[in-house]
Amino acid sequence: MPCIPGGFQRGNRPSVQPPARRPGVSNSALIRIFRRNASRDPNFGVRALSGTPPEQSPGIAVGYRQLKQREPTMAHVDPRMQACVDNCLDCYAACLSTAMNHCLQAGGEHTEPTHFRLMAACAEICRTAAHFMLIGSPHHRHLCSECAEICTECAKDCERIGDMAECAEACWRCAESCRQMAA
Repeated sequence: MPCIPGGFQRGNRPSVQPPARRPGVSNSALIRIFRRNASRDPNFGVRALSGTPPEQSPGIAVGYRQLKQREPTMAHVDPRMQACVDNCLDCYAACLSTAMNHCLQAGGEHTEPTHFRLMAACAEICRTAAHFMLIGSPHHRHLCSECAEICTECAKDCERIGDMAECAEACWRCAESCRQMAA
């Protein structure tokens, strides 16, 4: 059917061409390539999907580490609180990255629902606690207390399973600083 100017075929349906693929590359091969590269470079998916580095397209995604490097320390935040915010965001990044990359690739105990949910909960409570501290909410103490408890549990579980030292260390640091903020 001939294409009408403007990219539409008769019937007002867009003319969509399937993306060009290299011959002989299966979907499973593409997935393996994506996972291998994503484990080395946390912004690989952004580059692969958008074709541009995240610094040039911040609306798509900005890696946590680049965001942290660009943001100046907030003057109105107590230095102890700023350290706790940093520890929470480091723990958030470590738990989420470890769960989505290492644990999914390792399988077995690493992907048991209880462990995987705990890592997701730890990442989320850390992000939320940091958010509450940054907005100056008086409720940050309650969240920091809960964050310390969940981070301690996550660190113990990561050590029990093994091969997740970076995540466990980030959880221990976050738990200790959150305990101090909750006091």
